Amino acid sequence: MNFKQIRTLVILGIICYFLYSITIVQLNTILIDLNSQLTDLKEQEQIIKSENSSILSNIKSLLSMENLNKIAKEKNFTSNKGRIVVLNIEDDQAKEE
Repeated sequence: MNFKQIRTLVILGIICYFLYSITIVQLNTILIDLNSQLTDLKEQEQIIKSENSSILSNIKSLLSMENLNKIAKEKNFTSNKGRIVVLNIEDDQAKEE
């Protein structure tokens, strides 16, 4: 091999290394961006789950109040200030036994 061929191979090697380095840096940048997006999506998921459980809790509370109002109307309970009403609610486990 003469000097010209060696010089050409060295230049090609440097160019390939330069292109490889640029590609690796771009891929790293993309991966870091995707990782931050994933983190943001996980945070949003946790927020939505929390809001969802809060809404479900409010719905259950409202439904139980509605059921108590229906029971009170069926039993002809009125809202007297001096009257105390005790409602016994059986658990599902007690009904099964």
